[in-house]
Amino acid sequence: AESLLDTSNFWDNSWFTGFTEADGHFGIKYVESKPKSETRKRSVSESVSLKFRLDQRAYDKPTSSSMLPFMENLASFLRCTVKSYNSNKSHSEVLSLSVASIDNLELLINYFSKYPLLGEKWDDYSKWSTVYYKIISKEHLTEKGKLEIRSLIGLDASQV
Repeated sequence: AESLLDTSNFWDNSWFTGFTEADGHFGIKYVESKPKSETRKRSVSESVSLKFRLDQRAYDKPTSSSMLPFMENLASFLRCTVKSYNSNKSHSEVLSLSVASIDNLELLINYFSKYPLLGEKWDDYSKWSTVYYKIISKEHLTEKGKLEIRSLIGLDASQV
């Protein structure tokens, strides 16, 4: 039987954009600095980090096939590894890809510049990419940059 899976290079088409629109997640993590206290042994320094994550069922019921070979192929494109976990919601195994290193995030920035996302995912991505460029330029270390990131992700700037 002929496979319906597109085996062309991910760089050569916008397929991954569509997949991301459905199942991708652009995460921005902002950790506020906290001093040492009676309950906290160490002080926590302020930091901002980015993550891209994409989850998929491990087993595709309609085609009775494992998604692992496909997800491994996608993982090699994204330079990450496939992890799996059991979903409490669907009571089934889920395959998960996540990219967090700045060097590998650059690949996503380049891809989505070429094949832009739409709608709500575009909004998420554009905030995420704004933070990416602030990290690259070290602006995330300045007071102004921190305030801009906080307002972008909806943290009350008065809490700084």
